[in-house]
Amino acid sequence: MPTSVSRPTIAEAEVGSPMSASTKALLSAGAAAIAVSAVGISVTNDPAWHLFFDNFHWTISFTVAAILAWRHQRHDKNNDHIDSRWMAYGLIAYALGDHAPGIRIP
Repeated sequence: MPTSVSRPTIAEAEVGSPMSASTKALLSAGAAAIAVSAVGISVTNDPAWHLFFDNFHWTISFTVAAILAWRHQRHDKNNDHIDSRWMAYGLIAYALGDHAPGIRIP
C-alpha cells in the first residue's frame, strides 16, 4: 500500500515565502491596467471604446496570469512541476489565443 505524502495547502505553502519585488510590480501593473479598463468601460458611451477597454482588460488578465503561472512553475519548491507546468501551458495558450484574435481556422 502506497504511503500518502502530506502536502501543504496553498495557504500553508505561501506562509513564510514573501512575494518578490518583481512579482509585486507585475501584480500592481496588472491591477492598475484592469482598473483603468474598468473606469474606461464605465465612462464611455462609444461602442468602439467600450470594446477596446473590454478587450484590453481580458488581454492584460490572461497575460499576467500566464506570466505568474510560468514563474511559479519555475520556482516551485514542492517539486510539483508537472501540475504547475501544465497550468502554465494552458494559461500561456489562452493568452496567445487572446493576442491573436484575427487567426481563424477554416
